[in-house]
Amino acid sequence: MSLYKRGNIWWIAVTKDGKRHFFSTKTSDKKKAQEIYAKVLLRLSGTDAENPTEKVVNKIPQSNITFAEFFLNHYLPWCYGRYEDYRIKKYYLNMLPEHFKQLKLYQINIVEIEKLQTYWISKEYSKATCNKYLSFLKASLAKAYEWNMMELPPSNRTPL
Repeated sequence: MSLYKRGNIWWIAVTKDGKRHFFSTKTSDKKKAQEIYAKVLLRLSGTDAENPTEKVVNKIPQSNITFAEFFLNHYLPWCYGRYEDYRIKKYYLNMLPEHFKQLKLYQINIVEIEKLQTYWISKEYSKATCNKYLSFLKASLAKAYEWNMMELPPSNRTPL
């Protein structure tokens, strides 16, 4: 974490969860910039301080939404225009059982993913199809983690 000057304006560089965030203090006064920097450090340490900037670095996970809500309202709009298989991703959501769609993001763990894998195998889907669905699920959960909507991406340890 550092405070530095670019031109006449003081900037803050912060590393949070392995990602670097840069934002302006919007001041050329060093003392004001140091006060803002101190508030940012307090906020990152968990101490309640007023928000010194508009950019929020320490987001609270939105784990109260279901997987289906996340997928329809966040992941699919993000995929649109980025992937050629956008329409196929919409189809993959239909391949999930209803109980999995209704799980809150914080409830999704390795056990639930392995239950899902067992469900697909019991429906006599081929291994290739199961792996395709699992990779789609892993990608969407990784994006939820990247967007700070989950604590940990549980699918990183699930074997294909």
